[in-house]
Amino acid sequence: MDYLKRLSLLRDQLNENNLDSLFISNPFNIYYLTGFKGVSETEREVTSLVDSNGIKISVPKLYQEEALRLSKVNFFEVVISEERDNLFNIPSRPLSRNEKIGFEADDLKFSELEKLKKTSNARYIPTYNLVEGLRIVKDKEELTLVKRVVKTTDNSFTQIKNEIKIGMTEKQIANRILEIMENFGSDGYAFEPIVASGSNSSLPHYVSQNIPIKEGILLIDAGAKYNGYNGDLTRTFFLGSPSEKFVKTYNLISKAQEAALKTIKPGIKEEEPYKKTVEVFGIQSKYFIHGLGHGIGLEVHETPYLRKGKTDLLKEGMLITVEPGLYYPGWGGIRVEDYVVVTKNGCEVLSKTPKSHEDIIIKI
Repeated sequence: MDYLKRLSLLRDQLNENNLDSLFISNPFNIYYLTGFKGVSETEREVTSLVDSNGIKISVPKLYQEEALRLSKVNFFEVVISEERDNLFNIPSRPLSRNEKIGFEADDLKFSELEKLKKTSNARYIPTYNLVEGLRIVKDKEELTLVKRVVKTTDNSFTQIKNEIKIGMTEKQIANRILEIMENFGSDGYAFEPIVASGSNSSLPHYVSQNIPIKEGILLIDAGAKYNGYNGDLTRTFFLGSPSEKFVKTYNLISKAQEAALKTIKPGIKEEEPYKKTVEVFGIQSKYFIHGLGHGIGLEVHETPYLRKGKTDLLKEGMLITVEPGLYYPGWGGIRVEDYVVVTKNGCEVLSKTPKSHEDIIIKI
């Protein structure tokens, strides 16, 4: 990764916003700029400061060896803190009263900001999406990693489909997917797999249970992880002979996804593919209860978002999911999700798991 280029672009952002420095607390942003991450993405294990002198990270002693080793390769300085509480001390240099320090308003907690303010008399300025604005368009190295994680996810879906049997529980299938992804080279998983059978599939973010699967709908949503980058794929299978309603609904969703994909290209508003999907769904759109898709990369859900009211423009190099679905309480839901990159003249579907009507039938 070209960390020096990323740092240079961020420092340009600081100049444009009239900031002397930026305090970074978001672990994904720190990983993007330095390649360093702790064990947990939900706990504060590292903070960072970017200024005209470069980039420094603060880590507790338990990470000092990893951080110092990586710093020699990825061009950042390291400040060792006694404990995690000290990560909110501005590292290693005096600050003037007039200095303006940006902080990530969407990430930093109020209590953490109060700790920062105790370290100096500088002015703290809320900022929004300075690093995320750089992350939104992926470079060639990122796309290489993404294609690998998408392939791993595809391979895992192909294998799990061949292993599914009546009587297996949702949780057994979910756990087996994790095993398969690891066997194919994943170094983690993007999120806990969603395996929803029967009417449970009408809940888009259902939590898999110890429920034996039966003839009928089986929705699987899962993603591998590699070098920090996430996969995300959904296929809705049918065990046995599908009902007329299933076939009709599945075909409608496939038509909506195809129409949405045709709209995606640089320069269109984020909401346009969503609006096209609603148009195709027609009266059934009342059962379409989420956005059409989201950006994906170091985070499973990140900018851009394909939903109503989002008017920023798509750009070449953005990664997004396209996942139309219809959900009928008491009957079930169907979702088809693919991983897409915005190209110069349109988009390319990176995920290759088959999704035709014939491909999603599992014989029993």
